[in-house]
Amino acid sequence: MAHRILIVDDSPSIRRMIAQALSAEGYDVAACSSGAEAIGEANRERVDVVVTDLNMPEVDGLELTRQLRKLPHTASCPILILTTETSPSRKEDAKQAGANGWILKPFQEETLVRAIRSVCQRSGATA
Repeated sequence: MAHRILIVDDSPSIRRMIAQALSAEGYDVAACSSGAEAIGEANRERVDVVVTDLNMPEVDGLELTRQLRKLPHTASCPILILTTETSPSRKEDAKQAGANGWILKPFQEETLVRAIRSVCQRSGATA
């Protein structure tokens, strides 16, 4: 069974680009357009890794990370933050919320795939 990756971004083009890249690598991909939708998806289906945008309306990536950390089945799930922000304080905020990694936009698909492989290996996520 492939690792299941949950992509959360309010940009349809970013969701589509990431989904295509990860599907081509053999990952099972689900995509949500908001943090609230992602929480619902995480409650319905298994999630091995979450890739979320930082800045989204209503439930942003930091709040999504905090809420996922409170759920028993996603408490230890790797979470990667995607953002254009370079502020060290925002990066620290993400770390404090429970994020496992930080990827700056724009990024190469290979960078994202490497990061996902790395967090899966470190977390011991089984495929």
